[in-house]
Amino acid sequence: MTGKSIALNEVITSAREDLKAKKMGNMVFRLISPYFTFLFIKLGVSANGVTLLSYLLSLVGFILLSLGQYWSLIIGYVLFFSYYLLDACDGEIARHMDSKSIEGPIFDEVSHYMWAICLGIGSGIGLSNLYVNSVYIYLGFIVSLAIILEHSITFTIKSNINKELLENKVKIKDYKLLFKKLYLK
Repeated sequence: MTGKSIALNEVITSAREDLKAKKMGNMVFRLISPYFTFLFIKLGVSANGVTLLSYLLSLVGFILLSLGQYWSLIIGYVLFFSYYLLDACDGEIARHMDSKSIEGPIFDEVSHYMWAICLGIGSGIGLSNLYVNSVYIYLGFIVSLAIILEHSITFTIKSNINKELLENKVKIKDYKLLFKKLYLK
């Protein structure tokens, strides 16, 4: 990753182009992610390193949520929302540093599941401790499973579309446009 010089304006411009094309989700976080992406690039942190940091955020967030104190819940939820920022940064780093890898998207995908598990179960344990009611633990599991199921379905649909596009040698730049065409038929 060393050796490539990049300017903050390049990172911001690229992120704004992605936003205009609506290629990326989590639009709010994508507005501030270029600044963090630039910082990570300058510090020499790889895209997988940022993804690893998101794993760490999920684990620390889980621990804080599980404590069941108001202060720990607030800090825990802030960490979980910060995950979206890092999730935007890892892809931006990979694109800017041309460091795309086969394992990178898989590593990133697993982080989404870990985030959902830590958020749901951590919230359930924390609320159960705070309000002394075990029903929150069950609700936490249900929330985790719902997030995982939604993400799995979306990932499966995208994977199947990718497979069809590759097999038929079709190139597409914007998945959202493709989804609109598929659903409006």
